[in-house]
Amino acid sequence: MATEIVANNKRIVKNTILLYIRMFIVLLISLYTTRVLLRVLGVEDYGIYNVVSGFVAMFSFLNGAMANGIQRFYNVALGKEGEEGLTPVYNASIRIQVILAIIIFVLIEGIGIWYINNIMVLPAERLPAANIIFQLSALSLLIVIIQAPYTGAIMAMERMDFYSIVSIVETLIRLGCIFILQTITYDKLATWGVLSLAITLIVFFLSFAYCKKQFKFLRFKRGRDSSLFKSMLSFSGWNLFGTMSGILKDQGVNMILNYFCGPVVNAARGISHQISAALQGFISNNNIAVRPQLTQSYAQGDTKRTFNLMFSISKLNYYLLLIMAVPLGVEINFVLKIWLGDTIPDYTAPFTLWIMATGLINNLNSPISLVVHATGRMKLYQLSTGFFSLLLVAVSIVLLKIGLLPESVFVATFVITVINQVASLYILRSLVPFSLKEYVKDVVLPCLLVTMLAIGPTLLLKMFMEDTWLCFIIVVLFGVIISMLSSYLVGMNRSERKMALQFVNKFIRRG
Repeated sequence: MATEIVANNKRIVKNTILLYIRMFIVLLISLYTTRVLLRVLGVEDYGIYNVVSGFVAMFSFLNGAMANGIQRFYNVALGKEGEEGLTPVYNASIRIQVILAIIIFVLIEGIGIWYINNIMVLPAERLPAANIIFQLSALSLLIVIIQAPYTGAIMAMERMDFYSIVSIVETLIRLGCIFILQTITYDKLATWGVLSLAITLIVFFLSFAYCKKQFKFLRFKRGRDSSLFKSMLSFSGWNLFGTMSGILKDQGVNMILNYFCGPVVNAARGISHQISAALQGFISNNNIAVRPQLTQSYAQGDTKRTFNLMFSISKLNYYLLLIMAVPLGVEINFVLKIWLGDTIPDYTAPFTLWIMATGLINNLNSPISLVVHATGRMKLYQLSTGFFSLLLVAVSIVLLKIGLLPESVFVATFVITVINQVASLYILRSLVPFSLKEYVKDVVLPCLLVTMLAIGPTLLLKMFMEDTWLCFIIVVLFGVIISMLSSYLVGMNRSERKMALQFVNKFIRRG
């Protein structure tokens, strides 16, 4: 048993390294892509694109959520029955995704067309382009929903090498499309929508072809397992509800900012989220790598390992984001100047700081969500998440209606995220008993202490520095080093330090 756990931990480390290599490449290309796209489209068109094509970004989250749900059933079947139990899961997932695709497509079409043509604030001459982008986004929706069973299979079987390669290929194609966009004389906003749809199609066919070749259990059969179908439909329904509530929160806030503040503020929010998404991508690698084994451990009744993984990944996620967020937050104005030049929309810096702070709390919530997913009892957790998402939309309207600045929306997001984290812990304890006191002692207090030890000295150093390249390098290096030392020496227990050293040694050998 001990040998098996060591082997499983090594596989987690290996897959995490592959995902980090992928992330480094994707991050570098994405940062450059955003700079070029902002310059090519202009601030106003970029803001319009951010609102309308938020549907495209939303689809990627939607696909991820549905793929995670399907992956959960793949891993449960794998833990209990081996590969023989995977074919019924595939068959049920295909049927469910077709049903969901039809329902969601009808809803999105009705709501989206009405919003763009009646509510959205944009110049009248840009309305046709906005409608074109929306329709192309709707087509992307159908594709990513049908792709979910294949993405779920790749994750469940821990084929992170293929997942990494496809992500890099997708990013390179996107970069190539932006270079093409610069030579286009036709409407660049509408053209970018067409190119984005083409990228979605390419990723789908790559995933489909790989899965059909590698996984023999992905074969469609007539007839269905009614109990499995109902179980997956219920799980997918609640999972979809939680995801959609998160999407409504993000897009709702985006639309509210557009209504009260105009597309320039949307551009600032879009850039801030681009930075956050780039940082968050590193953290999601850990969740992707640990999810299959956490789910299988729970399916096999090993709750001790399940919660050990949850506690450790909670802290690891938090520390990794903190290591990047501390120097970036302290030097945010200098970083934006380097990245975007003189084309920096108002409010970008404060938006970014609050979004990163919220991301730290979300990183503590993600492992809780993994365990809830493993149990398969999603109703209460998703109802709670949905309630807080809709609450934020309502609060945002009130804050802007009474005349507060746009930053107030992001402060409210942070506060509501903290409240949701507390609620999620109590909900998880009602599903699978564990010690909240132990969670606070082993996770919350170390994270708070490390945060104070990392931010305080870095801010103090910045106060005595000027905005020069040399000072920037000194502050960034100091922030990274003190965050890493605080995380390792103060924030980790003995077994976590051992796993961290194993990760670093393997990463160095691989490099």
